[in-house]
Amino acid sequence: MRVKLTDYVLEALSFSQDVMRKTLNVTIDDQIEKLTEKNDALKDMVMTLKGQVLELKGELIICKFALGNRMLASGLKQHSMGGPKSKEFEGRGLQET
Repeated sequence: MRVKLTDYVLEALSFSQDVMRKTLNVTIDDQIEKLTEKNDALKDMVMTLKGQVLELKGELIICKFALGNRMLASGLKQHSMGGPKSKEFEGRGLQET
C-alpha cells in the first residue's frame, strides 16, 4: 500500500511539474513576442526620427546660409561711403599745412 501511495504522489507531482513548465514556457513565449513587437516599433520610430533630424539639419544649413547672406548684405549697406553728407562737413576735406 505504501508503494502505491508513493507512486501516486510522484506521478501527481510530475504531472504538476509538466503543467507548470508548459504554462511558464507559454508565458515566456508571449512576453518575448510582445517585446519583439515593441522593439520593432521602437526601431521604426528611431529611423523616422533620424530622417527628421537629417531633414531639419538640412533646413538649418539653408537658414544659416540665408541669414549669413542677409547679414553680409546689411553689413555692406551700413558701411557704404556714398551716402549724403551733412552740411556741416561740406567743403572740408583734407587740408595741407
